[in-house]
Amino acid sequence: MSPFAIISVTGTNLVSWQNTEQNDNDEQIDTDGAFNSLVNRVIDSKNPEILTAIDRLDYAEESFRLITNELTNAKVIAKEAVVNSDIYKYSYRSIFNSLSDSTCATGYKDMTVIGAKKARLLIQGLEAKSLVAMDFNFKKILASGNKRNGQVAAAITMKMKILDEKGRVAVNKDYYRQSSQAVLIQGGYYDKDALIEIINTTIDELITAFVVEYM
Repeated sequence: MSPFAIISVTGTNLVSWQNTEQNDNDEQIDTDGAFNSLVNRVIDSKNPEILTAIDRLDYAEESFRLITNELTNAKVIAKEAVVNSDIYKYSYRSIFNSLSDSTCATGYKDMTVIGAKKARLLIQGLEAKSLVAMDFNFKKILASGNKRNGQVAAAITMKMKILDEKGRVAVNKDYYRQSSQAVLIQGGYYDKDALIEIINTTIDELITAFVVEYM
């Protein structure tokens, strides 16, 4: 399936709290609604967790390239060749993508949902053998204690989608990881920049898990 062309890197704008409570299936429950996320964005506009939304996705895109290069012989087409190509520039995103509250890595469009015909046109135009779309859900979770005095860790879900030469979905899998590292919370405050560093490390771990499994 090499060379790959990355066509979409998307993710949530916020790093909202994931509740540590569990339901009957031992699954963690997310209690942050869209309204709360909007309020948080307005009142906390200087929060690094918000300001670095695009930076996180740019990091993920570069991480995919570096890790793929280090661990495999697969090739990834240069970003500039993809985003500057006519076939990509004139590709419109699906209405399903436009309904999502997410942002894109620099230069990319939201193509998490793409039809087989459009995928084939992109593959032919980019001279690729497969397309890659990554989507991230960034959360933070209590590793211990409570939100006033405890520890906060990163909790990230990465949806990895690979489309083959015929535009068919060859891989569509979610990867979840809670960071082994955590940041100390004291009096309700913690180092948000330190949490961003942990998020980047966790992105590397998720991408490595995918590359090891499929490539």
